[in-house]
Amino acid sequence: EQQNSAYHVATCRAARAHILCDAVEAGQEAETKEKHREISHDFSRAVGELERMGDDLALARVLLHYAAYLNGQGVKRGKALAERADGILSRLRSTEDEG
Repeated sequence: EQQNSAYHVATCRAARAHILCDAVEAGQEAETKEKHREISHDFSRAVGELERMGDDLALARVLLHYAAYLNGQGVKRGKALAERADGILSRLRSTEDEG
């Protein structure tokens, strides 16, 4: 039950960050440093929680969303996050092919 609760919290954080990204991009939310910190904080917390749980598929999805956000902001770290997500997805695919 605790694992399910942690997963729910992590995915809610990631969803909130993603929604805020979309709102900023659409001009529905003001693009401020505080808003960007809020988005990054939610994504970072979600990533950490998913890492601790070992949910690689959900982690890769969140990393891809976070990377897209950072890339859109011109932040170099976005590329590294996207590469990490691709590595996780490749590993999951190869594991699936072996099984």
